[in-house]
Amino acid sequence: MRAGYGTGDSCSSYGNRNFYNYFTDWFGSTQKPPAPAVVPPDMTQFVVAVDSTGVAWGYPYADSTWGSRIEIAKGLTNVTALVDVGDFDGDGRRDFVALDEDRKLFLLRGGADGSDIRLGPPEALPGDWTAVVSIISAGDFDGDTITDLFTVNAAGDLFLRSGTGFGAFHDPVRVGSGWHRMEAVSGGLDMSGDGKPDLIGRDGAGNLYLYPSNGHGAWGNRVQMGHGWSMMTGIFTVGDFNGDGRPDLLAHANGGKLMLYRGIGGGRVTGAGAVGSGWARMTAKSAVNGVIMGPRPFPGGFGNVDGVPGNDVVAVAKTGEAYVYGGNGAGKFGPRSTVATGWKTGDTGIPLGDFNRDGYPDIGRIDEAGLFQFYAGKPGGGFAAPVRIGHDWGAFTRVIGGFDWDGDRLLDVVVTTEDGLMLLYRGNGRGGWMSGGGAQISHGWTIAEEVFHAGDFDGDGRGELIARMKDGTLRTYPMTGKGSFAAASQIGHAWDVFETVFSPGDFNGDGKSDIIAVDPAGVMYLYPGTGAGKMLARVKIGSGWSVMSSIG
Repeated sequence: MRAGYGTGDSCSSYGNRNFYNYFTDWFGSTQKPPAPAVVPPDMTQFVVAVDSTGVAWGYPYADSTWGSRIEIAKGLTNVTALVDVGDFDGDGRRDFVALDEDRKLFLLRGGADGSDIRLGPPEALPGDWTAVVSIISAGDFDGDTITDLFTVNAAGDLFLRSGTGFGAFHDPVRVGSGWHRMEAVSGGLDMSGDGKPDLIGRDGAGNLYLYPSNGHGAWGNRVQMGHGWSMMTGIFTVGDFNGDGRPDLLAHANGGKLMLYRGIGGGRVTGAGAVGSGWARMTAKSAVNGVIMGPRPFPGGFGNVDGVPGNDVVAVAKTGEAYVYGGNGAGKFGPRSTVATGWKTGDTGIPLGDFNRDGYPDIGRIDEAGLFQFYAGKPGGGFAAPVRIGHDWGAFTRVIGGFDWDGDRLLDVVVTTEDGLMLLYRGNGRGGWMSGGGAQISHGWTIAEEVFHAGDFDGDGRGELIARMKDGTLRTYPMTGKGSFAAASQIGHAWDVFETVFSPGDFNGDGKSDIIAVDPAGVMYLYPGTGAGKMLARVKIGSGWSVMSSIG
């Protein structure tokens, strides 16, 4: 029978069709939904647990229904904790870290063996982990789009280990104390509904607390979620387990029964009954959340170079001073600081992103003599002494950096010449160049007045170059990430009224790439990006910028 709305056919009757329409409108499909599956792990939610033989299993769930478990790793007999760290190395696959009984930390890369399901073999992570007694998922705790990790030592100090984005962690930063009193802790998920990852802990008296993040590496006010949780030996946040749109908790009791606590908003939960048994036999239990759509695009602009949360703007004055104008992460500027001394009037600052892959944004300087000076970013802001990595760069009309042209996760630089050629200089990931620099990748750029990297401006998961043309139009040139451009498109006109146009990346803290423009009078405007290749109404964010010879 041809059911549903429409004309029907000779085999259908209106009575049956009307009943079908009303039933499915009110109660949903008459077909049994497919069982959830961990295929692929980058796109699904599941619980992960390690059994006594060292096999890690993924248990997929959807709408309070479990799918068939699937093996995702093995050889983990010595592991005490296995934690999802999202796309830790930026390659578009979900990764995990594991802590073993000898206090060593390992990275298990998603898809490392060519499989869509299985994790690669454990890789020892650098650093001293001997004082660590537990690891906890942190989500993106510091707001830089890269997944982080919490660790706790025997004294109860809580440390944040920020991810570098390249499969490693920064040095630990102490962000709490007294966590030895917490007997079960889970994190990495937004339970309060503010879009920022939180931490949940249960103390020895059975009290359950929510520790909300402020999204910039610090805490809000602690909230008690409940009491009487002493019988629970493990707690983990699982996202939306029952399909009602709110994050839930799973907890297992001494007998191994797995209990669901349904989220009811504002960080509160209510008991919803048992959803499993036999979990006492499993170790290293945790949950996987979030969707990974593909390799993580590199952001536009100079990034956070002063060590204070928020993307920054770097400008060179006509008198030769080079300054960092610190963004506050909400579309305004904070204090100004000096990049480095010795810059000249004709020098230009170049955004390079994390060019040497140490986890800190770097900048380049093309000086009046055409020398390319590399300034490596330092922890807490500022730069190391410059290192010369090129000469004769003054002959190029534009130098654009901070993006990966060919998909090898190493940041590159392109230049344009007076005759409109675009040439590629491939970064080696160590603050220098691969051989074969200066290869032509495009032509026809004489019609462009300015060209800059804007990060993922249109939301397709890939970076874009944006060009302001001599006719005043603004055009995007999407990069495929495989060494080519996709089709260009126009996103604006009448931009020839500005002296300079550039992207600071996400300047207002909404997670979308923005554009900044400065007019001849030195007035600066922010054009917030929508994340879909368009811009919202401009906002004035400064004046007096006409004294600058270079802004980016």
